[in-house]
Amino acid sequence: MGGVDLMDENIGRYRVGMRGKKWWWCIFTWLLDVCIQNAWQIHKKCGGTMTQLEFRREIVTIYLQRYGSPPKSPGKVPSSTANTDGRVPDDLR
Repeated sequence: MGGVDLMDENIGRYRVGMRGKKWWWCIFTWLLDVCIQNAWQIHKKCGGTMTQLEFRREIVTIYLQRYGSPPKSPGKVPSSTANTDGRVPDDLR
């Protein structure tokens, strides 16, 4: 049981914490943490020297570089067909 206790301890150090989400969010983040923990253990066994925090940060950096998109500007997108002068067209009267 020592291996399971170590895994739980390592997952607990940098756990993804989000409150107020749906019931499945806890399960999803736990699975994500377990996958990262297992990948870090494999990295260590293959001679890697990164700490778990450095390993997690590296994963996040790579995903943001590959899949990150610039934030969208807030506000309403103007419609090209909208009547901007505020009057009702004559054909609708």
